[in-house]
Amino acid sequence: MNADDPRGPIVRLPTAVAAFLGWTLAGPVNTPTVLTSWTEFATAFGPVEANSNLAAAVQGYFLNGGTRCHVVRVDDSAPAAAMVEARYDAALGSLDDVDDVTILCLPDLVLADGEFEAIIAVQHRALAFAEARGNCMVVLDPPSGLSVAGMSEWRTRTAFDSSHAVVYYPWINVADPASGQPRLVPPSGHVAGLWARVDAERGVNIAPTGVLHGALALAGRLTSRDHDTLRDLDVNAIRSFAARGIQVWGSSTLSTNPEWHYVSVRRLVSFLEASILRGASYAHTEPTGPALWAGIREDVNNFLLAEWRNGALVGSTPRAAFFVRCDESTHPPLVLAAGDVICQVRVAPLRPAEFVVFAVSWSPDGTSRIIE
Repeated sequence: MNADDPRGPIVRLPTAVAAFLGWTLAGPVNTPTVLTSWTEFATAFGPVEANSNLAAAVQGYFLNGGTRCHVVRVDDSAPAAAMVEARYDAALGSLDDVDDVTILCLPDLVLADGEFEAIIAVQHRALAFAEARGNCMVVLDPPSGLSVAGMSEWRTRTAFDSSHAVVYYPWINVADPASGQPRLVPPSGHVAGLWARVDAERGVNIAPTGVLHGALALAGRLTSRDHDTLRDLDVNAIRSFAARGIQVWGSSTLSTNPEWHYVSVRRLVSFLEASILRGASYAHTEPTGPALWAGIREDVNNFLLAEWRNGALVGSTPRAAFFVRCDESTHPPLVLAAGDVICQVRVAPLRPAEFVVFAVSWSPDGTSRIIE
């Protein structure tokens, strides 16, 4: 590689940067604010809003292992409940230029009493945002007070079916950040922090389960039968054990596609896709042809080889764990005429030689996309 060569090693992108949308007493409206610790929250947003879940969610994120997040204050100047969708649309739109968000949480959305349809509409918009990003997942919070049977009804009414969405049940009791007294909050922020902790300690390929730090009790204790019911609904159970504390005991997405059933598979593949897309972005400006294709193959192979050596991909040999194709076969005449560059990748996240297949495409106009 010479000094003018635009290529370079593909860099691992962060996997657990959360974005939180909710109510605060102060701070800029619809403006993402970066926090790297819980103590920065009060500096940015003033005293904790007593009627908000946001502060507890952000605190839970950092308490469980999160290291960086974006917080967006949702406009609450118009009290009418009918404004719920418009206010959250504006808050979501403020994240359009924030490119490192991989987890989306809306802990205050469920406080819009009597606005069930509006809440679901906003959650679907949040899911659309995550899907469009490709490397983002939304941690959905169900309404407070639902029984296990109520969760079944909630799943039917909401009709979520996406590998970019997850839900955890039940709500958890935490120490209120303002008063120190116990209060019930949705679990999304604490779960996002757990994801960050597991990623840092074991890797994004590992199912994000384990102890929820800061959780004092559950809104309702689950039996083994309840757990089985929730598992059939693809709802991830949070359970309490006398000797082991309060733990997340599920790792399912809300997708009906068995290939994308596991959170760890979705997040690992999204991480690989995003890292490759960014790391080989030189394909936008280089002339397409065998030399460029060979360079992309080398860079992607080296990146995946490192991930395999780190244990993220399964197989006794690299060939059993991944395969990269970027040559004449991925560039038929129509693709060549458009100037597009396509790299097809197969990876084995669970079992050797059982591949998840995706393609990465770069266009001369600067756009890029993932094809699954």
